[in-house]
Amino acid sequence: MAIISYYHGRNEILAALITAVNSMLADFSLSQTWQVASLNQPTIQALQNRTVYVDIISRRRYGTQGTKPILVNGAYQDATVWYEEILVQVGGFLQRDPNTDGVSTLTSTDVIEYLQGCINANIDFGTVTTHASAHGVPRKSYFEKDWLEVIRSTDLRELDYETDSGLKEKFPQFDFTIVVSQKILKNTGAFDSIEVETERI
Repeated sequence: MAIISYYHGRNEILAALITAVNSMLADFSLSQTWQVASLNQPTIQALQNRTVYVDIISRRRYGTQGTKPILVNGAYQDATVWYEEILVQVGGFLQRDPNTDGVSTLTSTDVIEYLQGCINANIDFGTVTTHASAHGVPRKSYFEKDWLEVIRSTDLRELDYETDSGLKEKFPQFDFTIVVSQKILKNTGAFDSIEVETERI
């Protein structure tokens, strides 16, 4: 049970990411018309209209594992700790309507740029969390997990392709990197005091 509580697996990380993207779409009044899929980026032929695709494409562990005391049910236990850098890819598809090319309507690029803006400024927007900043101001964030932090995002890429009917379509996407803190409790029992704490990065 302890491992489940402190180790964050692929599905738990994806769930946090999908929840965040759904919140971003809701704040932009797009949650009723767009869906989010936690799938590997599909082939061009398999793209679903009005869909944002989110997937983990690589994981990198930093350093060696260290030890850290963790407070569990009022008593400290020894834990193995490490950090993982996870690369996340976000892409979106909206079928082009040639009749609106000259009209001010949202394109898939607009939606993906909006999502990237929310991710880049994730401490400025989103739902007000219960965490407070150093000045006591409620912190706003789409990523409310204390074990997950966004550290960077890449430039937006626009993939071009032509459908069987000759329409020119775009599939915009970008990557962003998160760092996840991982902990696994050791079966050493609780201890009363801490004399040395080591944590490798």
